[in-house]
Amino acid sequence: MDNRDRRRYPHRKNVGLSGIFPFAVTLLICISCWIIGHYYPVSLPVATGSGEMPLWNLLIECIPDKGTVYFIGIVLLCLAGFITFLCANLFLNVIRDNTKMIFALFLLLYSTIPDFDPVRPVFVATLFFFLALHELFRSYQDMLYPGKSFNIMFYLCLGSMLWIHLLWLIPLFWIGMHQFRVIHVRNFIASFLGIFTFFVFVWAWCLWRHDFSFFTEAGQRLVHFDFVLTGRPLPGPRIVTLVAVSLSVVAVALNFTVRPSEHSVRIRQFLSYLWISQIYLFVLLFVFGQYFQDFLFLFCIPTAILLANLFADKSRLMRLFYWIAGVFLFLCFLFVRAIIYL
Repeated sequence: MDNRDRRRYPHRKNVGLSGIFPFAVTLLICISCWIIGHYYPVSLPVATGSGEMPLWNLLIECIPDKGTVYFIGIVLLCLAGFITFLCANLFLNVIRDNTKMIFALFLLLYSTIPDFDPVRPVFVATLFFFLALHELFRSYQDMLYPGKSFNIMFYLCLGSMLWIHLLWLIPLFWIGMHQFRVIHVRNFIASFLGIFTFFVFVWAWCLWRHDFSFFTEAGQRLVHFDFVLTGRPLPGPRIVTLVAVSLSVVAVALNFTVRPSEHSVRIRQFLSYLWISQIYLFVLLFVFGQYFQDFLFLFCIPTAILLANLFADKSRLMRLFYWIAGVFLFLCFLFVRAIIYL
């Protein structure tokens, strides 16, 4: 409990989000959503086929049944949520109060949005996104060292072998390098060398196999635009999801513009970059309608951190109130989507 609340309410020792009860309730809600999703899909709920990368299709062939798919999905989801928690709390010190809120928010965002399949290539590619993000957030410690710029792009290219659209995040990381004032000439050249080095290895592999179709197929997927607001009409559940996503963007934007931040300059830069990332991914949601749930998964990462920061400076009682209201709101969106779907 905060010192202010402890002086005001000395008898309330276990009120807030640091206890196990709110977190356990959130996990129960998430597990319930997964159990419902396990029994309702008709086919094997896994992304595969001609629209995915060859390496991903090769990995999917090793999955025997639907139960294994859901088990792998839960493990990958918890791993992504835990790494998000580590990046924000332990590595970056973005959230001053070290709570379980980020991890719980990530699980809640994912589990109450039925757009997601249990296993997608972006789930595994996200691990490389985290590696690149960690390199970016540590790059300010040695601004003239080009190795981190090389590593950022190399990690993103590695992840693109599973999900090619991860390459669309390269401009986002260049924006971050500019924001952290590390995009000098040497670092910029090093970032291109990271991309070039990786695809030289890929080219050598294609040369060994005498098959260069990888480059043409990956390039076609990379530039295959499917704008959400043009062409075919949007289904009702997708509209509800877009409304929920838009509300989270507005809430974070109001938090940045209305409430002055009490963080240090460096942490304000981190939070500002996460906000830019949220808006960037929000735009890509409308550009790549075919990969809507993939970009939505990435969108949940900065959104969970930013929403947790929105609650971080509140008193314990206010945090608990906002948390209950947030859980109720997400469940309402899930209920509305279920009604529209049925």
